[in-house]
Amino acid sequence: MTSMFDVTRSPRVTEYSRDTWPPPDAGHQSGVGQVDGAANAGPRPLGRRGFLAGLAGAVAATAVASSAEAAIPLGAGYYEPVTQVRLADTRRYAPYTNQFKNFERISDRVIRIDVRNQITLNPGQKAIAAVVSLVAINNGQPGFVRATPAGDDSVVANVLIEPNDAIVANLATVKLSADGKIDVLGLNPYDVIVDISGVYVETSSKRKGGRLKLLDQTVRVVGPFFVGHNERKTIVLNQIDSSAKAVVANVTVAGARAAGFLTTLPTGLATVPTVTTVNFSSGETRGAGAVIKTGLSGGRAAIDVFMIGGGDIYVDVAGYITGDSDSESESGLFVPVKPIRLLDTRRDSDIAKAGGKRRLWPGWSRAFTLPNGRSGFPVTGKALGLAMNLTSVNSMNVGFVTVLGAQTVRREVSNLNISRVGQTVANHVITPVSTKGVECFSLHGAHIVCDVAGWYLGSPIAATRGKTVDPDPPAAPFNWVLNVPRMGLLNLVMANATSGDPVVDIGESWHWTNTGLIGQSGASIVVFGHRTVSTPKGSGPYRNQHWLENGDRMYVETPDERLYTYRFVREELTTNEPFDILTASRRTSGSTFILVSCTGTSSSLSDQPLGGVRYRIVSTFILEQWADTQPSIPG
Repeated sequence: MTSMFDVTRSPRVTEYSRDTWPPPDAGHQSGVGQVDGAANAGPRPLGRRGFLAGLAGAVAATAVASSAEAAIPLGAGYYEPVTQVRLADTRRYAPYTNQFKNFERISDRVIRIDVRNQITLNPGQKAIAAVVSLVAINNGQPGFVRATPAGDDSVVANVLIEPNDAIVANLATVKLSADGKIDVLGLNPYDVIVDISGVYVETSSKRKGGRLKLLDQTVRVVGPFFVGHNERKTIVLNQIDSSAKAVVANVTVAGARAAGFLTTLPTGLATVPTVTTVNFSSGETRGAGAVIKTGLSGGRAAIDVFMIGGGDIYVDVAGYITGDSDSESESGLFVPVKPIRLLDTRRDSDIAKAGGKRRLWPGWSRAFTLPNGRSGFPVTGKALGLAMNLTSVNSMNVGFVTVLGAQTVRREVSNLNISRVGQTVANHVITPVSTKGVECFSLHGAHIVCDVAGWYLGSPIAATRGKTVDPDPPAAPFNWVLNVPRMGLLNLVMANATSGDPVVDIGESWHWTNTGLIGQSGASIVVFGHRTVSTPKGSGPYRNQHWLENGDRMYVETPDERLYTYRFVREELTTNEPFDILTASRRTSGSTFILVSCTGTSSSLSDQPLGGVRYRIVSTFILEQWADTQPSIPG
């Protein structure tokens, strides 16, 4: 007798697996920079690190006011690169003991740095914020490190430390307190290293130099480009003005040959400074934003890179800081604000704004707008860009996040790379603002958090397309929890490529191989279960299948925290031939879920019309809705 689960005689069934998910990794820009002493190879599908990266981190409260007569908001500033120097290194073990102790220890978790006392500016210049690299050294306790004005605090974390991290670096822009100091705080008593690369200088007038100019599109100037251990190389930046004071870039080390660090510096500087741009472990891919003071090579703006450990590097340029030969303007001046969280996909208020959507699934986008004239922000239409800290939380897979002006064309670039499943990682980005706000795209899915530290004066770019339409989420992994209240059915849907007997014989439901999967649009999902045969769970779980009535609900929960709701629409009796079962399962269009069981036993033929193992009950449910069941947070 043919088993009810023997589908070897079935005709070829369309396989609904997402062979093309995620979208192909395409569209890398070719390297267009010049590299002194090395060939500039085109990029490969690796190291897709933050393009619009850099300036901003936790910035404390700044009183921002304006009047109808004032073109420049109070508290605005222009950027001034300074001699790179290590402000603090708290390590107390050789060979670092007693080095770079330009700080005061407030507690075992907080140090205070007098920034103004460590830099030299021209008379009359007043630094109001510092651009620093924060390096945190893991002491075995996951957590975060943040920088704030001295005596202040913030909800923003500049560096996130996970259990497997050894050393993590990130950029931060930090407003100075009235006496010119900053505090660096760790959730736990971490050792930290603080390096400075520039400051914002207060201004109330238009400026030539020190303003941000974003390129029309981000450019990968080199990558992959190998730099060996203890080696220094020059990268010429043909994409920016030769008079630029600094370049806004993201620098990624991919496939590190050994644990080490990378330092960026202006071409022409005689000695490599004792500072760090990126820290990495052996074999790791790690990047960070940077605002790098430029030098000259052959009359063009250029930077040098120096590595300990060796590896391939990628340099992605988003813009530059204007030089003193540029035209005079207020566009590109920076206005720091009290750090404000403008997007958190875990938060109740953001879920409501998104129509109930929570985390970003693969290929999804989420947009946010700026506070209109509130919280230190300008009225709509006055911001060129934002400086913010971007965090990917509990990432679903290896991938990246891209930030762009909302409803503008998204290019195949990234602001943040994810290197492992479940990772939580942050990077600082500078992103253009469109007339519709700012948009975040996740290749492989995650919760997204955007903490904004300031805005740049200027006009937003025009939105050129409609709102992004999110694709269906990918197929959910097994095992699914199946619940049909009318039938009293509660069991697991499990997969077995060879036969359904091992699954149904223990009282669970078997997913018919090569039929649809949860999450696939238009898929017909077919599962089998025992109706009259007892199992270790008791009598056949499908015993009451014939009780179903139109409108009855079925609920399916998935391991990745989704809940699907289906509605019963039809029942059909078929033979036990796979072709007949398959044909019945496809009579209803749309996304369907079909339950199949025997009508009776070989000894009892009257349980249903046409009873016995020679016939099947085929019950069809149609999808009504699905929901993300991850818990939210207040706010």
